Formats: sequence, C-alpha cells, structure tokens
Amino acid sequence: TFLRDWAKTLGDNLRSRDALWKSLKFAVDFTDEEGNVVVHPDLTQFGNPEAVLYCGHQGVYWNDPVLLELIRQHKLRPDVAVFPAGTIGDEYVRTEGHHHLSGLPEVYETIYGRNGYLLFKTVSEDSEDIEDVVFVFAEAGDHTIFPPGYQHININIGETAFVMTDWVSIEAHSDFKYIKRHNGAPYWVVKGEDERPQFVRNPRYKGRVPAIRLVRPAPEIPEFGLKKGEPMFNLVR
Repeated sequence: TFLRDWAKTLGDNLRSRDALWKSLKFAVDFTDEEGNVVVHPDLTQFGNPEAVLYCGHQGVYWNDPVLLELIRQHKLRPDVAVFPAGTIGDEYVRTEGHHHLSGLPEVYETIYGRNGYLLFKTVSEDSEDIEDVVFVFAEAGDHTIFPPGYQHININIGETAFVMTDWVSIEAHSDFKYIKRHNGAPYWVVKGEDERPQFVRNPRYKGRVPAIRLVRPAPEIPEFGLKKGEPMFNLVR
C-alpha cells in the first residue's frame, strides 16, 4: 500500500512480524545467541508495553496529482517518522533496525531535532564478520544517503522529538531478522553520564568488528541535488 500510517510498540509489530524489544540492548539478558526468547522480560518497567514508541506515515500525501503519479512511475515513496526523546534503559529511543533485500539506497532528511544514523555492512550475507560501521551525527536540514547493502538504525540522541523524512523504493523490502537476532547493531548507542552518546560493543557479534567511524553529513551533495536546509522533496517537480 502506498499510503499507510503505522506505529511501533515494544511488543509485536505487524511490519516486522516480531517483538521490537528483541532488537534492543536489554534483550541480550532474555534471548539466546539465535535470538530465541529464554525468559520473558517485564516490559512494564519501561512503561505501557502497548504504548506507541514511535510512529510515522508511509507515502506522504501530495496534493498535486501530477507529481504523485510521477513518484509512482519511478517506484519511489516518500515517508515521514517521529521519535520522542528518551531512553529505554540506557539506550536511546530508536528504530528496531533493518536492511533492504533489494540492495537499493535510501535518502534521509532530518526535519527536526538531533539524531544519529547507525549503519553497518556485513562482509557477506548473514556473515558474523562486519566490514564497516559508521555513525552519522545529524541535525535539522541535513541529508544522509544510506548506501546499498548497509543495515541501519535511526536514533534520537537529542532532548526534543526527532522527525525525519526519506525517499525509498517501493521495492526495497525491509528485513528485520539479522539485527533482531543480534539484539541490535555491532555497537549500542547509550546515553552516557555526561548526557552524550557513548558506543558500547555488542557481544552478540562474534566475528570481526571494526572500530566505529563517527561522521557528519556533507553540507551539499551536488550529484543528487541535495543541499543542507533545502527540503529534498523539492527534487520532485
């Protein structure tokens, strides 16, 4: 479906067909190395487990039918998502994480707030060896390109809500299993005592894991027509 609203809770979710909590840092104490639940956690320690953790809309509404048809013809879909500030345990509120089976890239724009995009690439499909891990510090107006083949998690590291939009292929086909089996990415992003993000190595990854690279988005990406502060949805004319 091109137009659809959605919401995620700590419990089971239709989009990933599994419990979101299993992708989080605290889940390492409740699952085995294959991602199977060995003891069920008391999710009420984090509030109402059925409350919305974050939400969004798949296929943002366009009031120009010509532009909407152009987007459909190119098999693109604009999305928007909203994340509250806060933590689950010591881990920042974030997506459960996934990658795209189609091997296609995505373009993200930070609309409001301050966030991080955590991306990593395995050496080969389902490998325990990691080729690259990068954390992108982003703020309002920034654009970030997710390269093909990278798993990704979007994180609110700010003190306010974080709002993002993206362009994604309707043939992207998200897969959540790898990150969920490992209770997250190769590094967890937690709120340190100094109120700043800290990066904690995830022991679920038994293979080679390189040091995490910390970067910021380029202010301009001319080959894609992207410039900080200019809405990427304006690319469709």
